[in-house]
Amino acid sequence: MHGTLSRGRRTEQQSLATSNAPPMATLVTEGNKSIWCWITARPDVSVGHNREWNHLSLDQLLSILEYDIQLPTAEPVHAQSSPPSLEPTLDLSLPPVRPRLYVSESKMWNCLTGHGVDYQKVTKFEWLALVGIASVMEEGILQGDLTRLVSQDKRSLPKRTDALARKGYIVKRPILARGCKTSKLWLKPFAPSVQIQKHPTETITEICNADFPRDAIVGDLEPVPWRHHWSGDTIDYATLGRSIMGVVKEFGVIRYQDLRMKLGVAGHPWQMKVVTRTCRFFIELGLLQYVTASMGNRIFRDCIKFKRDITPDDLAIFISGGVRPSSSETIMSPKAHHKNAQG
Repeated sequence: MHGTLSRGRRTEQQSLATSNAPPMATLVTEGNKSIWCWITARPDVSVGHNREWNHLSLDQLLSILEYDIQLPTAEPVHAQSSPPSLEPTLDLSLPPVRPRLYVSESKMWNCLTGHGVDYQKVTKFEWLALVGIASVMEEGILQGDLTRLVSQDKRSLPKRTDALARKGYIVKRPILARGCKTSKLWLKPFAPSVQIQKHPTETITEICNADFPRDAIVGDLEPVPWRHHWSGDTIDYATLGRSIMGVVKEFGVIRYQDLRMKLGVAGHPWQMKVVTRTCRFFIELGLLQYVTASMGNRIFRDCIKFKRDITPDDLAIFISGGVRPSSSETIMSPKAHHKNAQG
């Protein structure tokens, strides 16, 4: 059994762009030829199916068109008007399209998982999802796109990617894309680094102070300069969470509507919804608290109070989309908190 990794089909525009272009010249050196000979000599590598084209030299392989080119159909003419001498001659010893490279199943497993074939560790459908994630390499893939790529049920795939992340084969991070909360997935070696991993012994507030100038947080309610991390099409959960904690800590107690202004999300419905959910999450973790506070001569019942610094473990739970810790009480919004206090 053989496996192959591919980035998927080219877009229609790319296909049209290459259909009339000659094969791109590739620099062939003695070193490249030696590497090619070493690859094709391996028993776990097949050029085409069943090692059909392993005998081809590198020069021969690169002389073959990479994609099947469909030449435009000319207007029909009389068969007698086409001189036989003008018909192209084909080299029947070479395939019409450049053959793909395949590797054995065991080699695929070793490359993607670090161990041999083991359907006890990785189920069949988890394996198919893992191959799909690996095919996009460093670009990563949204969970919804992976569902379509591997043709799996959208209700079952999240559990499989959760299992792959838990076992350490992939990195799964929450993200907002196309206005919806979803996850982005990478094969672990291709995953971009997360800043918190560089500071395992520091609290998240110390990281905030290092990254974000304090004078941009305190003094006024002007939006923080780094709000672009969550004001566009996607939201960087780690930066948003750290910013919420940094702002609330510097103010001590802040009105919820002032927090939205400071984060630059006022008037942006779905960003405000994310901030609300994040605050509720942090309240469940015991980091923040809804309170009633007096400011000047007025009493406000929609305030948020800082309770404790967020730890790297807290942030890891947050950015991984982990399950909230169990709580005996329901976490309420500021309005619900106000109504409950009145009752």
